Amino acid sequence: MDKQPANIDRIRARLLWTLAKLKNGSGMLNVYLTRTEVLSALELESLSELAGVLRFIPSGTSFQTDLEGVRICAEQLQADLEGSVLAVAAYWKQVTKRDNRTELSAKRLSLIRARLRSGRTVEELHKAVDACAASAWHNGENPNGVRYNDCEHIFSPERLERWLSSSPSTSTRLDAPQIEDSATRETLLRRRSGRLGR
Repeated sequence: MDKQPANIDRIRARLLWTLAKLKNGSGMLNVYLTRTEVLSALELESLSELAGVLRFIPSGTSFQTDLEGVRICAEQLQADLEGSVLAVAAYWKQVTKRDNRTELSAKRLSLIRARLRSGRTVEELHKAVDACAASAWHNGENPNGVRYNDCEHIFSPERLERWLSSSPSTSTRLDAPQIEDSATRETLLRRRSGRLGR
Protein backbone atom coordinates (compact mmCIF):
# COMPACT_ATOMS: atom_id res chain seq x y z
CA MET A 1 0.00 0.00 0.00
CA ASP A 2 2.83 2.42 0.83
CA LYS A 3 4.39 2.10 -2.62
CA GLN A 4 1.51 3.74 -4.45
CA PRO A 5 1.67 7.11 -2.59
CA ALA A 6 5.46 7.18 -3.01
CA ASN A 7 5.07 6.49 -6.74
CA ILE A 8 2.41 9.18 -7.02
CA ASP A 9 4.66 11.63 -5.15
CA ARG A 10 7.55 10.72 -7.48
CA ILE A 11 5.38 11.41 -10.54
CA ARG A 12 4.15 14.65 -9.01
CA ALA A 13 7.77 15.68 -8.33
CA ARG A 14 8.66 15.11 -12.00
CA LEU A 15 5.62 17.12 -13.02
CA LEU A 16 6.55 19.94 -10.64
CA TRP A 17 10.14 19.90 -11.91
CA THR A 18 8.97 20.00 -15.54
CA LEU A 19 6.52 22.81 -14.79
CA ALA A 20 9.29 24.82 -13.13
CA LYS A 21 11.64 24.29 -16.09
CA LEU A 22 8.95 25.29 -18.58
CA LYS A 23 8.08 28.44 -16.65
CA ASN A 24 11.75 29.33 -16.17
CA GLY A 25 12.76 29.17 -19.83
CA SER A 26 16.53 28.88 -20.12
CA GLY A 27 19.46 29.42 -17.84
CA MET A 28 19.75 28.56 -14.17
CA LEU A 29 16.50 27.38 -12.67
CA ASN A 30 15.06 29.97 -10.29
CA VAL A 31 11.30 30.08 -10.49
CA TYR A 32 8.36 30.82 -8.23
CA LEU A 33 5.23 28.73 -8.77
CA THR A 34 2.05 30.12 -7.29
CA ARG A 35 -0.19 28.16 -4.98
CA THR A 36 -2.81 27.86 -7.74
CA GLU A 37 -0.28 26.56 -10.31
CA VAL A 38 1.07 23.93 -7.93
CA LEU A 39 -2.28 22.73 -6.61
CA SER A 40 -3.93 22.47 -10.02
CA ALA A 41 -0.93 20.86 -11.76
CA LEU A 42 -0.35 18.26 -9.04
CA GLU A 43 -4.02 17.77 -8.11
CA LEU A 44 -3.39 18.52 -4.45
CA GLU A 45 -5.82 19.95 -1.89
CA SER A 46 -3.29 22.12 -0.06
CA LEU A 47 0.39 23.02 -0.07
CA SER A 48 0.86 20.99 3.12
CA GLU A 49 0.61 17.86 0.92
CA LEU A 50 3.65 19.08 -1.02
CA ALA A 51 6.16 17.77 1.55
CA GLY A 52 5.98 14.19 0.22
CA VAL A 53 6.47 15.44 -3.34
CA LEU A 54 9.45 17.68 -2.57
CA ARG A 55 11.53 14.79 -1.23
CA PHE A 56 11.71 13.47 -4.81
CA ILE A 57 12.97 16.73 -6.34
CA PRO A 58 16.44 16.11 -7.90
CA SER A 59 19.46 16.62 -5.68
CA GLY A 60 21.20 19.93 -6.17
CA THR A 61 17.83 21.66 -6.04
CA SER A 62 16.57 23.88 -3.26
CA PHE A 63 13.02 24.92 -2.58
CA GLN A 64 11.16 27.24 -0.26
CA THR A 65 7.45 27.07 0.39
CA ASP A 66 5.22 29.75 1.80
CA LEU A 67 1.46 30.26 1.95
CA GLU A 68 1.36 31.58 -1.61
CA GLY A 69 3.52 29.06 -3.47
CA VAL A 70 6.92 27.45 -3.83
CA ARG A 71 10.28 28.70 -5.14
CA ILE A 72 12.47 26.13 -6.86
CA CYS A 73 16.14 26.82 -7.57
CA ALA A 74 18.57 24.49 -9.27
CA GLU A 75 22.00 25.20 -7.95
CA GLN A 76 25.03 25.07 -10.19
CA LEU A 77 25.52 21.52 -8.94
CA GLN A 78 22.76 20.26 -11.26
CA ALA A 79 24.48 21.63 -14.36
CA ASP A 80 27.83 20.33 -13.11
CA LEU A 81 26.29 16.92 -12.45
CA GLU A 82 25.01 16.57 -16.02
CA GLY A 83 28.39 17.65 -17.38
CA SER A 84 30.08 15.02 -15.21
CA VAL A 85 27.61 12.35 -16.34
CA LEU A 86 28.40 13.08 -19.98
CA ALA A 87 32.14 13.17 -19.28
CA VAL A 88 32.04 9.71 -17.65
CA ALA A 89 29.86 8.36 -20.46
CA ALA A 90 32.28 9.67 -23.10
CA TYR A 91 35.21 8.14 -21.20
CA TRP A 92 33.39 4.80 -20.99
CA LYS A 93 32.73 4.86 -24.76
CA GLN A 94 36.37 5.66 -25.51
CA VAL A 95 37.96 3.12 -23.17
CA THR A 96 35.60 0.27 -24.07
CA LYS A 97 36.10 1.10 -27.75
CA ARG A 98 32.45 1.83 -28.52
CA ASP A 99 31.80 3.40 -31.90
CA ASN A 100 29.62 6.41 -32.69
CA ARG A 101 26.58 4.18 -33.14
CA THR A 102 26.59 3.33 -29.41
CA GLU A 103 23.71 5.19 -27.87
CA LEU A 104 24.08 6.90 -24.53
CA SER A 105 20.68 5.63 -23.48
CA ALA A 106 18.71 6.95 -20.54
CA LYS A 107 19.49 3.73 -18.66
CA ARG A 108 23.23 4.09 -19.14
CA LEU A 109 23.20 7.76 -18.16
CA SER A 110 20.96 7.12 -15.15
CA LEU A 111 23.40 4.52 -13.78
CA ILE A 112 26.24 7.02 -14.00
CA ARG A 113 24.09 9.84 -12.58
CA ALA A 114 22.99 7.69 -9.64
CA ARG A 115 26.57 6.85 -8.69
CA LEU A 116 27.61 10.51 -8.88
CA ARG A 117 24.62 11.57 -6.80
CA SER A 118 25.54 8.95 -4.21
CA GLY A 119 28.88 10.71 -3.71
CA ARG A 120 31.19 8.90 -6.11
CA THR A 121 33.63 11.07 -8.03
CA VAL A 122 34.32 11.21 -11.74
CA GLU A 123 37.81 9.87 -11.00
CA GLU A 124 36.37 6.85 -9.18
CA LEU A 125 34.07 6.06 -12.10
CA HIS A 126 37.00 6.39 -14.51
CA LYS A 127 38.97 4.00 -12.31
CA ALA A 128 36.12 1.47 -12.48
CA VAL A 129 36.03 1.75 -16.29
CA ASP A 130 39.80 1.24 -16.41
CA ALA A 131 39.58 -1.83 -14.15
CA CYS A 132 36.90 -3.38 -16.36
CA ALA A 133 38.88 -2.56 -19.50
CA ALA A 134 41.90 -4.35 -18.00
CA SER A 135 39.89 -7.53 -17.53
CA ALA A 136 40.34 -9.80 -20.52
CA TRP A 137 37.39 -11.91 -19.37
CA HIS A 138 35.07 -8.88 -19.41
CA ASN A 139 36.31 -7.88 -22.86
CA GLY A 140 35.33 -11.09 -24.59
CA GLU A 141 38.08 -13.54 -23.67
CA ASN A 142 35.65 -15.91 -21.98
CA PRO A 143 34.03 -19.20 -23.05
CA ASN A 144 31.10 -17.37 -24.62
CA GLY A 145 33.13 -14.68 -26.35
CA VAL A 146 30.79 -12.06 -24.90
CA ARG A 147 31.88 -8.60 -23.76
CA TYR A 148 30.69 -7.74 -20.25
CA ASN A 149 31.78 -4.11 -20.19
CA ASP A 150 28.52 -2.24 -20.61
CA CYS A 151 27.50 0.40 -18.06
CA GLU A 152 25.39 -2.07 -16.08
CA HIS A 153 28.48 -4.27 -15.63
CA ILE A 154 30.49 -1.35 -14.29
CA PHE A 155 28.20 1.18 -12.64
CA SER A 156 25.64 -0.89 -10.73
CA PRO A 157 26.27 -0.25 -7.00
CA GLU A 158 27.58 -3.73 -6.15
CA ARG A 159 29.78 -4.09 -9.21
CA LEU A 160 31.20 -0.58 -8.85
CA GLU A 161 32.36 -1.48 -5.34
CA ARG A 162 34.13 -4.57 -6.68
CA TRP A 163 35.78 -2.65 -9.54
CA LEU A 164 37.02 0.03 -7.16
CA SER A 165 38.40 -2.51 -4.71
CA SER A 166 40.22 -4.46 -7.42
CA SER A 167 43.47 -3.72 -9.11
CA PRO A 168 43.74 -4.21 -12.88
CA SER A 169 45.66 -7.45 -12.38
CA THR A 170 42.92 -8.98 -10.21
CA SER A 171 39.90 -7.73 -12.16
CA THR A 172 39.06 -10.94 -13.95
CA ARG A 173 35.65 -12.52 -13.70
CA LEU A 174 34.65 -10.16 -10.88
CA ASP A 175 30.98 -10.38 -11.64
CA ALA A 176 30.77 -13.70 -13.49
CA PRO A 177 29.55 -15.87 -10.59
CA GLN A 178 27.01 -13.28 -9.43
CA ILE A 179 24.68 -13.29 -12.43
CA GLU A 180 21.52 -11.71 -11.05
CA ASP A 181 19.24 -12.15 -14.04
CA SER A 182 17.85 -15.69 -14.03
CA ALA A 183 17.27 -15.68 -17.80
CA THR A 184 20.91 -14.73 -18.45
CA ARG A 185 22.12 -17.33 -15.96
CA GLU A 186 19.99 -20.03 -17.61
CA THR A 187 21.21 -19.05 -21.09
CA LEU A 188 24.85 -19.20 -19.98
CA LEU A 189 24.32 -22.59 -18.36
CA ARG A 190 22.72 -23.96 -21.54
CA ARG A 191 25.54 -22.55 -23.67
CA ARG A 192 28.12 -24.18 -21.44
CA SER A 193 26.40 -27.53 -21.70
CA GLY A 194 26.24 -27.19 -25.50
CA ARG A 195 22.45 -27.21 -25.67
CA LEU A 196 22.20 -23.73 -27.14
CA GLY A 197 24.25 -22.09 -29.83
CA ARG A 198 25.36 -18.50 -29.82
